[in-house]
Amino acid sequence: MTPGLYGIVITEKTEGEAGADLVAGDYNVRIEARGIEDILALGGNSLEDEREFATVARMAAANESLYRAFLQPWVRAMTTPQTARWLQELNPLRLWYTMFSDKNPLMSGVEALAEQALAKRAAPSADNPFLEMQEQFSKSMAQALEMFGNLRDQMQEQVFHAIYGSPLVQAFYGISAGDGPPRPRPGHCPWTQKALEAEIARLKERLAEGGPLEAAARALIYISKGAHRVDARSFEVLQRLLAAHPDTTLARFKGVLREQWAILAIDERAAVAALPRLVPPNDGERYTLMERIKEIVTAAGDPSNEVQSRLEEIGRLLDAGPDKPQAKSKKAAAQNK
Repeated sequence: MTPGLYGIVITEKTEGEAGADLVAGDYNVRIEARGIEDILALGGNSLEDEREFATVARMAAANESLYRAFLQPWVRAMTTPQTARWLQELNPLRLWYTMFSDKNPLMSGVEALAEQALAKRAAPSADNPFLEMQEQFSKSMAQALEMFGNLRDQMQEQVFHAIYGSPLVQAFYGISAGDGPPRPRPGHCPWTQKALEAEIARLKERLAEGGPLEAAARALIYISKGAHRVDARSFEVLQRLLAAHPDTTLARFKGVLREQWAILAIDERAAVAALPRLVPPNDGERYTLMERIKEIVTAAGDPSNEVQSRLEEIGRLLDAGPDKPQAKSKKAAAQNK
């Protein structure tokens, strides 16, 4: 996904839906672009909320300054890349999943047991009393967990307002009720601006550099900007195409996507116009590349008018329309006669 604001939409898979075989399970997931207006529609923060968040920001900045001045030198002196890696792996949020994964040798026999259970599994009858008990227990647990989550959220919100809404705490960090909205304006750091200008210059030099992978990534980003969303089915097709080319890993493709998005953000029209210079002049290879792009774009069903227009624009640029190979083969056959 290119940088931006998105929302996840989960829909139930329907019979006869386009690309249904690409969706694992009963639900499809798509990620749709959102804007600030979508957040504002959910309700904005009050002026009191803004002061509380500003207090948190100033407290965080003060704590960071204290850490950098007094603790960071000691942490760096006592930490090695190996210990940092172990601390990362032993993080409770990560360790909870690692304990029940293939990384744990004690879990090596679970896969065989799971296969045996699946092979011998028999569906219970609809009037099975244990099945009804299971459903009732599941519903009661879901309700209990939802109630617990709501109570936890309410308690955390009340504690937050009690601490950071306190006039004493706000005054301690320089937030006054008479200062108006405490929203800091974004600043411009000369070093950041210099680094940004250098990166833009580097990316402009890369405008016409690359190969079929860079061309495919640039084309997919340009086309997807017309859809304003990404579907799980398109991602599944992309995964299968990458699996068929082991030399192109998903990590490398992600890196190429980031760079190509940045190039398009700098100068979209020049980046699109340079696409033919990234692919081989061979008509067959261009046609194959275009077919793969179409396969990914159309995996989620018929594309919108804007997406179709962009898809046709890329086809014209690459001179790889759907009838291109057939037309050339007919012409060659006519010349042979």
